[in-house]
Amino acid sequence: KKAGAGTLLMSLWKVDDDATRLLMTRFYHNLLSGMGKYESLKEAQRYVRDYTVTVEVKPDVRPAISAAAREEARKRRQAEKEYKTVQKYRDPYYWAGFILLDAR
Repeated sequence: KKAGAGTLLMSLWKVDDDATRLLMTRFYHNLLSGMGKYESLKEAQRYVRDYTVTVEVKPDVRPAISAAAREEARKRRQAEKEYKTVQKYRDPYYWAGFILLDAR
């Protein structure tokens, strides 16, 4: 603020690097699209909160008795890979700690 910045976008706690990258990229994209700074931040927070990724579902692995059984189980797992979509940053820890501090 002493250097003349009108508004500071800051975090209230230590933040996750990947979630912050998503939030800042979306925030500045919104600003450049003509949104106001507060609206840009709120939309970026919603974006991060609702951001989805596809992850592999890990099967229940039980130890096989023989080497042949282990190999058969490995082949079956490779053929039956299953995926699901999750909201990786749903928890407020990832997006709620950002605030705009206005110098006005």
